[in-house]
Amino acid sequence: MVNKKITRGVLQEFIRDLATCDKPHQVKFYNIIGYPTETEDDWWEFVEDIKAVDAKLPKTTKQTSILLHSTPFRPMPATPAACWPASYVNYRGQIAKVLGKGLKGNIFYQGNSIWAVESMGTESLPTVILSMICHRGTEHDAENIQKIACSKKFWSASSLVKEATLEKYFDVKTLFGEFTPETLPTRYLKTYCAIERMWELDAETISKRHSKEDASPQHLQA
Repeated sequence: MVNKKITRGVLQEFIRDLATCDKPHQVKFYNIIGYPTETEDDWWEFVEDIKAVDAKLPKTTKQTSILLHSTPFRPMPATPAACWPASYVNYRGQIAKVLGKGLKGNIFYQGNSIWAVESMGTESLPTVILSMICHRGTEHDAENIQKIACSKKFWSASSLVKEATLEKYFDVKTLFGEFTPETLPTRYLKTYCAIERMWELDAETISKRHSKEDASPQHLQA
């Protein structure tokens, strides 16, 4: 979806090379979680790839360890994904909860020569909300941004209190929603790519279509 040139075959080959080194290793995999259209079936593919490699390896007590660190997806400004929606989910601990049923703690795979655990460093939902405010907030949010930034009570509060506070003072539904090139708050940002030109062409097409609709007899009558 983001044009990464990493196939499942490439991933399995890397895991195989990792697990067959002279000594067991621990390697951290950096993963982005929560893309639009993503489902739990996509998560299971990672386990399937580990299992496909591990099934051909001998059983050993000195296992290779995979530490999976997941970063919640944010539609970054000035990128082709800038208009995409983001997932309003607290992903911390969810990988192990879904994939590691029957296993202890944050382990989500344990086999012959490989075991895998979920990192507990996944950012909480309030942290992601704050990022989205930075990426998609407008001048209308300025006063509340200042209040939050200067509030010692907010920064010392629990994750649940922070989440409720941010939901109260900011329109999280809009912040995490899908935008168009015309409504994107950061549309003014220019890049070294041709993204903004692509958006301008889209905007021209939309504008022409609206002009035709406005001039049509049916529209005028309505």
